[in-house]
Amino acid sequence: MSRIYRSSNIINYKSDLEHLFTIKKSPVYMGVVKKKENQTSLFQDLSFYISKSTGTVQINPLLPLSVVYSREHGSGKIGKLWNQHHKNFANFIKKKCTNHFFEIGSGHFQLFEEILKSRKDILWTALEPNPQKIINSNKLKILRKFFTKKTKVFHNQTIIHSHLLEHIYHPNIFLKNISSKMIKNQIMIFSVPNMYQMIKRGYMNALNF
Repeated sequence: MSRIYRSSNIINYKSDLEHLFTIKKSPVYMGVVKKKENQTSLFQDLSFYISKSTGTVQINPLLPLSVVYSREHGSGKIGKLWNQHHKNFANFIKKKCTNHFFEIGSGHFQLFEEILKSRKDILWTALEPNPQKIINSNKLKILRKFFTKKTKVFHNQTIIHSHLLEHIYHPNIFLKNISSKMIKNQIMIFSVPNMYQMIKRGYMNALNF
């Protein structure tokens, strides 16, 4: 399997990564599998490095996105806390935006469904390589792709993404590629998890590919 090696840290691009530890033969897929299926799952060494100048911990090497996200992992749709997040985030978005949306990493389309409850005039483009479900609606256009610098973003769209940034290999480049497509007064709104608290509480879904 091909790997993506980091020669420098992703914050300031200094070549100061120092090896911390490695989890041998860690499962690549971030999700629940059946016992029988586990025998055919992919396993790779998961190595963590620390940047001496920024203190950030980064995985090195990485695996291709097409491998790590070969299928959806069901995140963001189970539990009261997730539901409350989507409702609160949707309410926040509605106060700030136009009726045209471009969502990157839509997953389960819950934000679309939440906003559609009170805004029937919306047009929603969802960029999602592995949709968790299919919704037949003339308000929704699904693009089964990853975001790249070639992805088209229109100036009348409000750009949104939720719990996506922590999955991005090069967040600075990702945000730069989006902002380069935007015009003055165009808005991007996003939410991110509190990774510090997740690791502090021992959540293993913060320590994976």
